[in-house]
Amino acid sequence: MRPGTTITVPESVSFVPASDWSLEREAINPGQRSTLTSGPNTFTVSIATWMGSLGEQTSREKKLLQAGGKAHLYGNDQSFHTANGLTGVKFSYFTSG
Repeated sequence: MRPGTTITVPESVSFVPASDWSLEREAINPGQRSTLTSGPNTFTVSIATWMGSLGEQTSREKKLLQAGGKAHLYGNDQSFHTANGLTGVKFSYFTSG
């Protein structure tokens, strides 16, 4: 994948990976999921129907990350809006081990 390549998950969500990241072809589910790798790191963008609020989804995702006991969350949630009208929340975490 060339730097600056835009990856579209479904028609409404796209992203441009940072340099040194590559698409993991085996982990792609067209229209639903794309996974990138860089060394031992992975980044997955998934699309699914959710009937709750954005706050409920963010809380759910944080709980899933912490369920394994290795994720440590930072308290720096930030709301964002995409050019095509989607709203999301960005949060940071790291894992140990």
